[in-house]
Amino acid sequence: MDRTTQRCNKCLMTASFPGICFDEEGICNECRNFKRIEPLGEGRLLEVLNSRKGDKYDCIIGISGGRDSSYVAYLAKEKFKLRGLAVFYDSPFYCDLARENVRTVCSNLNLDLKIVTSNTSCCKIISYLWGRLEHHGGSVSFATMELKQLFIIWQIN
Repeated sequence: MDRTTQRCNKCLMTASFPGICFDEEGICNECRNFKRIEPLGEGRLLEVLNSRKGDKYDCIIGISGGRDSSYVAYLAKEKFKLRGLAVFYDSPFYCDLARENVRTVCSNLNLDLKIVTSNTSCCKIISYLWGRLEHHGGSVSFATMELKQLFIIWQIN
């Protein structure tokens, strides 16, 4: 089969994806290496969130302008009563509507917003943090991580 048309039999990723390879069953290395994350639940999430409060902020909330991260920001502020700093990673791939949504959500929830622009250092930090998150389940999946006296709250799919 032509490498440009070969697809994974499980996820349909094409052979044009960088670094992808297929086994004898036509399953890609991404699917073979995937590890399911077991959610720890809302009880553990509340335990983590209530264990420490910061001076100005209790948590950092990753926000993209989409409905999932906007809902996480809402839950952090309204349900969990956290003083959050919303952080938007503004890559060149975001549309203006996403940027507008971020500002609207933060304004309506009275959240301070920090906009981080794309650079190599930021990407390395995000990659480093991603591997150290504690995952919590629910209708919207959360991940938290302690960073000094703050917790990062991240919506994950």
